[in-house]
Amino acid sequence: MEAAMTAIETTGTVDEDHRLRLDEALPVSGPMRVRVIVLYPLAEGIDEDEWLRAAARNPALRDLEAPEEDVYSQDVVSVESRRHAALKRIQPLLDHPSVHLGGPRPSRDELHER
Repeated sequence: MEAAMTAIETTGTVDEDHRLRLDEALPVSGPMRVRVIVLYPLAEGIDEDEWLRAAARNPALRDLEAPEEDVYSQDVVSVESRRHAALKRIQPLLDHPSVHLGGPRPSRDELHER
């Protein structure tokens, strides 16, 4: 289980070597590893290709490379065949449910009258 964490908001500057320099010392006794979230304004006119390249290098999005996450490249036939296979698996449960409360089942019209 991951340890509970707390957050500190501070400011800093990213230098020409792409290193973060904080404006003031952190109130944390170290050395210790920390997680850092950097918020910065988007440059005006950032193009989609540049954004996609940055997203492709982002380790937080690495899980999206898994084949099961690729929901957009599957064709309709594949989706339809999976849907059909799922229905085939649950059809016996629909035909013969294991729970019956007794008495006749109400019709659709009777259900909508309630």
